[in-house]
Amino acid sequence: MATNDFKPFATGPDANVTTQADWLALAALTQGFQSGKASSAQINKALRQSTTMSATIGQFIANAGTDALDNGGVTTMVANLIAAMKANLSLKSAAYKEVGNGAGQIPDMSYFTSNNSLTGWKRTPDNYYTEWGYASNQNNGPVTISFPATLPNAVRAINITPIVTSPVGWDAPTIAAYDRTGMVINRKAGGSSGNIQDTNWDFFWCIQGY
Repeated sequence: MATNDFKPFATGPDANVTTQADWLALAALTQGFQSGKASSAQINKALRQSTTMSATIGQFIANAGTDALDNGGVTTMVANLIAAMKANLSLKSAAYKEVGNGAGQIPDMSYFTSNNSLTGWKRTPDNYYTEWGYASNQNNGPVTISFPATLPNAVRAINITPIVTSPVGWDAPTIAAYDRTGMVINRKAGGSSGNIQDTNWDFFWCIQGY
């Protein structure tokens, strides 16, 4: 078992120490002992408080299998205390990582942002966006959609899912234009009737980007 050189002072059941109530009321707590004689019970109380804490830290180090030696080696004691904290608290690698969204960092919930609604968006810690919405064309022309969140860089993927309310044989919507802020969707003419472009149409859309 590792050695702990630091021992508490005046810990016996009949130790000559002032009571806690008297200690808390002692003027010397703020000013220190002045000229003249100090009570031995008061001195013992001060020594017991400081040595108890040093013994506690020394034992904490020793419990981790490292010696806590009274040799004035502050640098070694600090290193041993850090090692003891890792060992006694069973800290894993995550305890030593910074909060952030960079390499080797751990993101907190502030890096997971979203606006969850019928037309909404969400962002992951690597700044990858997913955005979605519902659109309806009541004027039989192109539909202009503004993204709920402007992408920092570019669109990576677009998906259009029509709500089938038109006659059988109509062609799917097409993407006429897009950028980081929005897109324009056209309805193609075609199919068996040849004039399906003249009917109203609704669709869901989803884009991904960064």
